Amino acid sequence: MRISMLKHTIILLSLSLLMIASCTSNKANKQNTQVKDSDSESKKVRDAPVTDLCNESLKTLVTNSSFKSPFKDLRVAIENQEEHTIKVRLYVRSGDGQNTENVVGWLLVDLNKRTIKDITNDQENPANITYLSKDWDNLINCNKRGKHKATINGKDVEFGNLFNETTVIKFTPSQLTNNDAPIKEFKEKLFAYEQNHRGSASFNPENLFTLINNEVFTNSDLYIDSSWLDYFIKKHAVNVLDHPDLFELAIQQEDDNAVKVLIKNGYIVSLKQLQLAKVVRGASEAYKKRNRDNKGLDEQGDPLFYDEEKSKIKEIELLLEEQYKTNTVKDKDGYVNLRKGNNVSSPVVDKINNGDKIEIIDNVGKWWLVQTKAGKQGYVFSAKVTHN
Repeated sequence: MRISMLKHTIILLSLSLLMIASCTSNKANKQNTQVKDSDSESKKVRDAPVTDLCNESLKTLVTNSSFKSPFKDLRVAIENQEEHTIKVRLYVRSGDGQNTENVVGWLLVDLNKRTIKDITNDQENPANITYLSKDWDNLINCNKRGKHKATINGKDVEFGNLFNETTVIKFTPSQLTNNDAPIKEFKEKLFAYEQNHRGSASFNPENLFTLINNEVFTNSDLYIDSSWLDYFIKKHAVNVLDHPDLFELAIQQEDDNAVKVLIKNGYIVSLKQLQLAKVVRGASEAYKKRNRDNKGLDEQGDPLFYDEEKSKIKEIELLLEEQYKTNTVKDKDGYVNLRKGNNVSSPVVDKINNGDKIEIIDNVGKWWLVQTKAGKQGYVFSAKVTHN
């Protein structure tokens, strides 16, 4: 799901995505194998398309496969599906403030043959991808469950039926017991949606982007109480650390309540986000000056729609600075290894004791680039990072 950004969205960092590297393994092991056993015919799936309901299962299948990508935050989506095959689009989100989608590769999944082919570089001679059989089975089981969907008036209920870019929801999850007509109608849709999306594997975390408000621009129709962001994060056990772009969108759109919700749910602030907040504050000051000196018009004479009374970037910046100062590490051994590279085989360059303050330079992926209080830079496993 792509959040539509306003005309004056801040242009921040540029991300050039020109190529995708694909590397496959020629040897399959006992766990990482394409299943070709005697009863494979009984496992073939001949009906019921793999829908967005199973997008997270599809992502797990790809992530744990032999497909290798240089991108830390690779995402998957179903491009199209025929009777037995699925064309999968691989993409990343840009880091330029626009949050646009950049396609970096393609896979072809054959449900009957139980194969995955990498068609990124050569569709005529695709590379074979090996995978974990349990991940394949999870995808197929999710697909079968999708045939028994709860509906309203015969129609499937998806996240976009609950929340979209013109939604105004001021009530909270705790108010669903209220029988007012709008709440009752919403509750029925929510029930149907949750019947079809049970557990974290059936929920697409990109849905959360819709729940980030943009009140500072008066031509934005969207308003959703931030308690719903908290609700879906907890309901579907979303690891917010896997979604730094969601946190950065909350900063860009000056949604202080969303920033607080994400921090409450375990998000750890990096230097990149501190720098982003400073950029947004600079843009905010420029908008305010335009409002004063140019009657709220931009250089082309078009309205900015910037409501400085609703600006929360100063409060956000202060909160991020406070959180950043508390970043540290914790491990049962009493220390964490600082490594030269972002993998467990990389040489150890230093040890960081539990409780020692660190600066997090980049918090994307499983290995984070950090700097110690002594000025040494290196990588630590993200699960070892915490804040006081």
